[in-house]
Amino acid sequence: MDPIAIWDEKFHIMKTEVSIAGRGLERLYQFLEDNGIEADVKYHFNHWFLSAEIAAVKLCGDREEIIAILLDYYEERKGKDVEVTINNEETVSFKGKDIAAIRQELNVSKQELAESM
Repeated sequence: MDPIAIWDEKFHIMKTEVSIAGRGLERLYQFLEDNGIEADVKYHFNHWFLSAEIAAVKLCGDREEIIAILLDYYEERKGKDVEVTINNEETVSFKGKDIAAIRQELNVSKQELAESM
């Protein structure tokens, strides 16, 4: 099976795997849950505070829909200290960037991916 995209025979669509790692993921996870979006969560144990923290959130589905959800969530947020990895190939850092710059970077990487196929 191709590791870049998972073929979903039930719906006959290509699925994209998006992993979000960084800080403040508890709120992102809550936002996704509130909007009925299922996400896989990877936890990290914080030895200092003896607690578990969300280290990464993984979404699987249509690339355009996932990116739209992330951009919608982060549009009004100041603390965008996350990196988004798409299909274990391309990584986009949201840190210190406005949404227009992030959107442009994602569109460029999408175009480069399409040209390489």
